[in-house]
Amino acid sequence: MTSATSHSTSPTFSSPIDSENSDSSDSSAIDDEQIELTMSENISETNLLLMKKDGMSLSLASLYSDGDIQDRNNKMLDRQGSVTTENGVSASNSLSAESVAISLLKKFSEKQLPKASDLIWLVPESDAPQKLLPMPDSYPIDPDDAEDMKTNRYQTFQTRLRGNMEWAPPRPQIIFNIHQRPNRKKTMEKQNYLCAGCGTRVEPGYISRFRYCEYLGKFFCQCCHSKSLSYIPGRILKKWDFQKYQVSNFAHDLLTKIYTEPLFNICDINPSLYKKVKSLDSILELRQQLQYVKKFLLICKDGTKFLSDIKNLPPYWSDDFHIYSLCDLVNAKNLQMFNQLRIIVTSSITHVENCQFCQGLGFICELCRNNSDVIFPFQLNKVEICQGCKSCFHRDCFVPDKCPRCARLEARRQRMEQKFSEEMDEEDS
Repeated sequence: MTSATSHSTSPTFSSPIDSENSDSSDSSAIDDEQIELTMSENISETNLLLMKKDGMSLSLASLYSDGDIQDRNNKMLDRQGSVTTENGVSASNSLSAESVAISLLKKFSEKQLPKASDLIWLVPESDAPQKLLPMPDSYPIDPDDAEDMKTNRYQTFQTRLRGNMEWAPPRPQIIFNIHQRPNRKKTMEKQNYLCAGCGTRVEPGYISRFRYCEYLGKFFCQCCHSKSLSYIPGRILKKWDFQKYQVSNFAHDLLTKIYTEPLFNICDINPSLYKKVKSLDSILELRQQLQYVKKFLLICKDGTKFLSDIKNLPPYWSDDFHIYSLCDLVNAKNLQMFNQLRIIVTSSITHVENCQFCQGLGFICELCRNNSDVIFPFQLNKVEICQGCKSCFHRDCFVPDKCPRCARLEARRQRMEQKFSEEMDEEDS
């Protein structure tokens, strides 16, 4: 016989698992309405529809074969006691696990799960804060070195987190020194003939195609070095050299990001630069005057206009006058920073000298007692400031370590200590 006759009166439905292996079927789940519609077109009542009436969804019932469904119905007929079947046979109610499960499915057949946003979690995130994951025990390595890691000479070394044993990508860092132009062959040997940016290996005969980064002092491939031009902070701070040099793409992005960041303290890096560059020394004097005159304007009620101009400047210009950004150094070279400071400081000092309220905040030199000459700390060429009490004196009058105000403060401190010790002795007695 060329065909097989089915002994079941119900049509055979393929399960979702079988449908994945079929060439003409989709991998999506079978919809109950589609199954019921198909069955209603062929027959009026089947084993699957009986299971649906018992509470089981058609998509779940379709996973059973016709033989399994028939065996299940037979067992149900044997166990039931009070339900009347089509042939008129009655059976008693059963409390089997299967009947309980079917009854539960009937209860929740029309229910839907709530959304995740509607759920109230038992433990909120505030009560159980998340912690950072621990560092992994193993790190990815270069596929070219995968076989070498099996040998004994690599077993005693631990692979670094960044890159591998031979190469690591560049990291963001502020470099203040100047790299001397290296020998290409020797430098590439130190780099293991790898690009400093991406780790691409190059044959020794093709190292002339690599490009040198003046900021990082290493060679990069053409993909990691596009001949971008940038200022080199080390050359500016050491040689006052504002020529733009070719840098790698990584260095160019880094220098662009930190262009306006106040990162360079000239007093710590190269204090002799003030003596070599006159414009920088003039800017230092203006920033010192700005720091002192700002304190008078904060107290004076008529200094609001001048104070608003100072607030438009970067705060570190008056807070720490040795700090510069890369942009400030460039503006100091072209005198833009000097002109901007000179206009604001000059107008502010003029206000203090002509304001009666600000004049009352000035100092009288305690050494010469000249009441007609009111002095201020921003008069750098005329006054000397005591580092202990911050009082102002004429430069010609001031003697280091012989400040009269510091002497009075020290005498007062000693009297207070003596009085306190006498009181403690009286309480003990």
